[in-house]
Amino acid sequence: MDIQRYFEILELDSKASSDEVKQAYRDLVNVWHPDRFHGNPRLKQKAEEKLKEINEAYERALSFLSSKGKSLPSKEKSEKTTSQFYSKRETSAAPQIRPWLRCLARSIDYLLFGFFLIFINVNHILSKFDIPIIIFPALLIFIWIFVEAGFLSIFGTTPGKWLLRTRVVNIFQYKPDFLSALRRSLSVWCNGMGVGIPFITPITMIIAYYKLRRARHAVWDIDGGFFVKHRKISLLRVLLAVLFFSIFSFFNTYKMQQLIKIVVQDIADYKQAIQTKSDYAETSYKKGDVYAELGHYEEAIESYKQAISDKPDYTEASYKLGTVYAELGRYEEAIESYKQVIRSKPDYAEVQYSLGFSYAKLYLHKEAIKSLKQAIQIRPDYAEAHHILGLMYLIPGNKNAALEQYEILNGLDKDLADELFKYIESISPQP
Repeated sequence: MDIQRYFEILELDSKASSDEVKQAYRDLVNVWHPDRFHGNPRLKQKAEEKLKEINEAYERALSFLSSKGKSLPSKEKSEKTTSQFYSKRETSAAPQIRPWLRCLARSIDYLLFGFFLIFINVNHILSKFDIPIIIFPALLIFIWIFVEAGFLSIFGTTPGKWLLRTRVVNIFQYKPDFLSALRRSLSVWCNGMGVGIPFITPITMIIAYYKLRRARHAVWDIDGGFFVKHRKISLLRVLLAVLFFSIFSFFNTYKMQQLIKIVVQDIADYKQAIQTKSDYAETSYKKGDVYAELGHYEEAIESYKQAISDKPDYTEASYKLGTVYAELGRYEEAIESYKQVIRSKPDYAEVQYSLGFSYAKLYLHKEAIKSLKQAIQIRPDYAEAHHILGLMYLIPGNKNAALEQYEILNGLDKDLADELFKYIESISPQP
C-alpha cells in the first residue's frame, strides 16, 4: 500500500510529525474501540477490522518517519512500538463508564433547572393552562430534553457534566449537532427516565444502569454513536458537586412541598366547606394567604377576588388584595381596594396609612397627606405614618410642617426620625 494511503487512514497529511501520528492514532483507537459496539455484533466486527487497518497504518507511518529522520531521537525512538502493543494497550483499557458520576451530573442538571423554573414562577404559568402542579417534575424532565440538546450542541457538556468534567462527543470526537443531541436526550428521556412517570422512572433507571454496566456504553450512546469522556476530577469539584446537590435538593424539595401543601389545603378546605356548608369566602381568603406567603401574587389576587365575590363586605380580603397589588407596584388597583375597605371601616388606621403610601408612590401628595393625617388621627403613635407624612410635606417645600413631624417622630422612632431629618436638611428654607 502506498505510504500516502497510510497517512490518509490516520486522517493526516504525509508531512505530519511523529507526535501528530501518535495523537491521531490514539484518537482513532478511541473512536473505533470495539467495546463501544458491544451491543451490536455487526458494528463490533467492523470496528475490529477498522482497528486492524489503523494499527497497520500507524506502524507503517512511524517506520516511514523513522527512515526519513522525522522521529525524535533516543526517547521517542524507544517509545516506538508495534501495532500489536498499541492494539493491546488501547483495546485492553475498558472505557470509563462511571454510572454514579453520570447519575450525579444529571441530577445536578435537573435540580438546577428545577430551581430556575421555580425562580421564574412556572407554577403561575401552569395555573393559567389549568395544568396540575403535581406534574411539575415530569414536565421539568421533558423540557430539559431541549435545553440539554442546546447545551451539548454548543458546549459539548451541561452544567452538571461540566462540574464533574464530563463531555459528550460523537465518533469524530466533536460536539454533536443539535438534532443528534436532541435524539440522544429523547432516548435518555424514554429509556432512562421512563418519560418522567414517577413509578416507571426507577424501573427504567435500574435497567439502564445494568445495560451500561454490561455493554459499557448507555443505549442512547450506542444508538447515536456518542462517546462520554471523563477527565480526572479534583476533590474541590467533588465537594462542590455534593454541596450543590444537597442545597438544591433541599430547596427544590421544600418548594415542591409548599406547592403540594397548597393543593392539599385546597382540597381539604373545599371538602370541609362542602361538608359543613361553611363560608366559601373564608376558604378563598385562606388560600390567598398561602399564595401570598409563598410569593405567588397572581394566584393570591385571584383567591382574594373570589373571597370578595363570595362576600362583598369582606374587608380583610379587600385589604389583603390591596397589599398584594402594592407589592406588585400596581398602586392604582391598590388604592381602589383600600377605598373599598375604608367605606366599611373608616377607622382602620393601617388601611388609611396604606392608602396614603400608595398615593405617595403615585406622587399624589395632597391625597397622600390627607390619608396619612387620618391614619395618625386614629393612631397618634403611628411612626411610619408620621415619617411618610413628613416626606410628603417636603414635596411642595413645606419644611416647617416636615420639622413638626420630625419632632413627633423623634419620640417614637429614632431611626425613622434621623432618616426624615436628612431629607429635611437637603431642602432649602422656604422663602
